[in-house]
Amino acid sequence: MKKFIPFLFFVTSPVFANPIPTWSTGSSNRTENTTQTITRSIVTEKFGSALNSWEASNIEVTSASSGGITHSDAIFTPKTVTDDWSLQITTRAAGAKIEEITQNDSITTTSVITSLSVFSQ
Repeated sequence: MKKFIPFLFFVTSPVFANPIPTWSTGSSNRTENTTQTITRSIVTEKFGSALNSWEASNIEVTSASSGGITHSDAIFTPKTVTDDWSLQITTRAAGAKIEEITQNDSITTTSVITSLSVFSQ
């Protein structure tokens, strides 16, 4: 009999499949922050062709061979020895790097999403 009384309590207790909530209205807020950073580096290289040139005033060039101004036996002499003169020789090998540009970027974006849910029964 003592074991039957607790069992009887459980059998006679009301059971609800869907309990009734204690609230009637409500709301929910949500905020989501997202930050993204992109770091990139762009490198541009320029290579040149072979270059052999000279610029002068009051200068003449002579060469025993047909090698031109780049040949080792090229001789530059003033045309008029008593006058002022100038000489500039530029020599560059083929495939030499003549310019390099490096661009470094850092791009940061931030996104904010806010949502509000309102409910009632």
